[in-house]
This record gives sequence, C-alpha cells and structure tokens, in this order.
Amino acid sequence: MAELVGRWCRLRRLPNADKKIGFVLANYPNKDGRIANGVGLDTPQSVLASLVSLQAAGYRFPDLPESSAALIAELRKGPTNAGWHGRTCHVHLAKDIYVQFFKTLPTAMQTAILDRWGAVDDDPMFDG
Repeated sequence: MAELVGRWCRLRRLPNADKKIGFVLANYPNKDGRIANGVGLDTPQSVLASLVSLQAAGYRFPDLPESSAALIAELRKGPTNAGWHGRTCHVHLAKDIYVQFFKTLPTAMQTAILDRWGAVDDDPMFDG
C-alpha cells in the first residue's frame, strides 16, 4: 500500500505534460462499427471533449481530431479487437518483456490468463 501511495504522490508532482493518459473504449461485438458504442451515449464526442479539456490543463495531445467522427476514423486506422493486419501500430511490447512480467504474476493469475486466452504465441494478435 505504501508503494502505491508513493507512486500517487510522485504522479501528483509530475507535470501534466509528462503524464500519460489512456482511454479504454468498448468494441463489442468485434466490429469496428461498434467502437465506443454506448446505448444512449455519444461516447466518441465525450472522449474528444475530455481530450480537449485535458489538453487545456497541460496534457500533451498533439493533432487532436476536429470531430468525433474523425477520432473514430483515426482509431480504425490502428489495430482493434476486430483485426490488425494492414493497420498502423505505434505501440509494441517485446515478447521477452511480456514474459518477464508475466512470470512475476501469482501462479493462480498466470493459470487464469492461460486458461482464458492461451499462450502468447497462440494469440492471433501476436505478430512475433
């Protein structure tokens, strides 16, 4: 707990421009036409408004799209759970780093992950 509190304290002192923010958007069922789908919600517009607000607070978001439709178009250029072949990806995680981290997880968690998703080499999104 103390380690977690220490990390939160360091994060608080870090300039916003040096922080990294992530958004997790639904894409179910696995169709790109369903990215950020929320019944009765305009999730793409809410995400874009959040990004604009965060940018005004000093977070770095270069080249923000001008509309929610443009935001979704940009997301569809990259990998989604509907596919990745032929798409642009700027984020990579080397297998050896993944395996090294995976081995630090409790055995029960490793087993649950392997039972649910299988080995990394068998993942259809793994590109070597």
